[in-house]
Amino acid sequence: MKPFKLQSVLDYRQLQKNKAQQQLSEALRKEASLLLQLDREQHELKNLHEELRKIKAIGVTVHELELYENRCDHKMECLTLLASQLEKQQREIMARRQALSLAAQEEKMMEKLKERQIAEERQLLQRRERTEADEIAIRFHGR
Repeated sequence: MKPFKLQSVLDYRQLQKNKAQQQLSEALRKEASLLLQLDREQHELKNLHEELRKIKAIGVTVHELELYENRCDHKMECLTLLASQLEKQQREIMARRQALSLAAQEEKMMEKLKERQIAEERQLLQRRERTEADEIAIRFHGR
């Protein structure tokens, strides 16, 4: 049987699909990392607010109070930045999923084309075999 005429294209499509899978996997890892950081920062902010509430209750200097409030403000800025990065990463994941879907469709299309070509080759081979068998039978019968 002849090799698939477009095997190099199929190989390229498979390579593209694998690359898209790797990119999606990396994007998902980054998202998980951002979620973990966000959770950690939220927990730290919660603890800072709790400490701030406690020190307000026992009384502290204005300077110490300002330091705690500055730390809280800084944590809020970090949380805002992380939330923005997470949103951007989620958009990236959506784009990677679409790219993977497209690459998978293109690969599937090439696989179907390959299967169709193989089926056509088989049919052609079977027709040739039948024709040869008919010719042999005619020659044998003619003797």
